[in-house]
Amino acid sequence: MAEFDAIERDAEVERRYDSGPERLKHLLRTLHRRSGSQVVVLVDEYDKPILDALDQPDIARANREYLRGLYSVIKHCDANVRFCFLTGVSKFSKVSLFSGLNNLDDITLDPTYSSICGYTEGDLERVFAPELPGLDRDRIRDWYNGY
Repeated sequence: MAEFDAIERDAEVERRYDSGPERLKHLLRTLHRRSGSQVVVLVDEYDKPILDALDQPDIARANREYLRGLYSVIKHCDANVRFCFLTGVSKFSKVSLFSGLNNLDDITLDPTYSSICGYTEGDLERVFAPELPGLDRDRIRDWYNGY
């Protein structure tokens, strides 16, 4: 909820609701109305609340249900949303968070988008050069599913 607080404060949007889904719906509609442009929604680590509680199944399940309700708002507000970009480590189909969204495109392995998230080979060469000598790059790629 701290993220909603920050967004509402930065955008000068009055907080009218207590629940996350209602707050998101109000933000999307208000920002669209004010700007005259559809909103872009960026969610980093969409699955983190579930993954953080894997050793506590009841909490993980409750988090999943909360997120399902939150993310379903995006579908209900599709007239206000240009697109939504989600990052995470779980496959969409494995966490069943997006049953309300029927227009998801999984670009995880699409070469067209291979360099927009994470590190490229060039990034590794430049940024991590001091760490690379002696490491088996093929083995590292295996650890990261070919990346």
